[in-house]
Amino acid sequence: GILSLIAVMLCARWVNNSLPTLLISATIWFIIWVAYWYLKKRQIYESAIFLNLVIVVFSLAGPMLESIGQHALAARLTNRTNMTWDGAWNNEVLGGDQVVQGIWSLATGGIDGLGLGNGSPSIVPAGYTDMIFTTIGEMLGFIGITLVVLCFFVIIHRTLLIGRRAGYTFPFYLAIGVGITTGIQFFVIIAGSIGLLPLTGVTLPFLSYGSVSLVMSLISFGFIISISRLRASDIQKKYTNSFNGSMTACSALFLLIGIVILCKSADYQIFSRDKTLIRPAYVTNMEGARIIEYNPRIDLVLRKIHSGNIYDRNNVLLATSSLEELKMAHDKLIDVGVHEEMYKS
Repeated sequence: GILSLIAVMLCARWVNNSLPTLLISATIWFIIWVAYWYLKKRQIYESAIFLNLVIVVFSLAGPMLESIGQHALAARLTNRTNMTWDGAWNNEVLGGDQVVQGIWSLATGGIDGLGLGNGSPSIVPAGYTDMIFTTIGEMLGFIGITLVVLCFFVIIHRTLLIGRRAGYTFPFYLAIGVGITTGIQFFVIIAGSIGLLPLTGVTLPFLSYGSVSLVMSLISFGFIISISRLRASDIQKKYTNSFNGSMTACSALFLLIGIVILCKSADYQIFSRDKTLIRPAYVTNMEGARIIEYNPRIDLVLRKIHSGNIYDRNNVLLATSSLEELKMAHDKLIDVGVHEEMYKS
């Protein structure tokens, strides 16, 4: 499913984002994918085909709904994909600078971050929910998000191992389902927040603000803790061990995705940090006009910089950014005026 999404995304970015192009690329991918596995194992995997269909429908739903007159729904789905596929730094989506705001937040954090509670994560739209990953990157830096990705990979990997060790059919599939679902949700929202995938708007497990999501995550892993007490018999191990290859491939895939995310984050936070911080974004405002937007943190820094004083040739203050200097100059002018009046009298 992930490879299907990557294939459609590459075609959309390198060719165009029209319905015929996406439909042709998805059809070609399906033919190649189904033919490969049928010739290799003489088997068609219905669940994998269904997952591919879901991803392709998500990719094509915008243009398809637009063609039948459902403009509101089409606009919502199309905007999600255009924010990424047409380029996060240059798209015509109203509010399409959300991903760019997150990238600026990441770059601000750098390697070790600004510290907990510091920085300006509130500038990023939905910085405490959809874009919480970039908020963590601003506060804790690349080191912090590396630890977050590593911790989630360990949780997912251990969940899969707990399911295999349980032995019983229902706990086995429950643990596998919780692990894979959590992993997909985690990596999809992170990839969306840094511009690798369309931003879906789902919460980041255990981290995003959201009562229902947090409660469901806690309940799910409460089940996993209970399942961890189970131990498979020798007969049950023969059944669960038959999934070792699939579980290893699943863990390896999540590890690979985590590495890709960290490499992209390292580019923003370390290698291209200076360039990213000042890189402009072309966005569309509420009036529909195209404007250039810069990192708002630059303006915050400029406001805190002391501009200095400007004097004339008689050492009279003409301009200053210091209120104290202004008061002193004002008092001095009053004194000079008083002395002049006394001299005239």
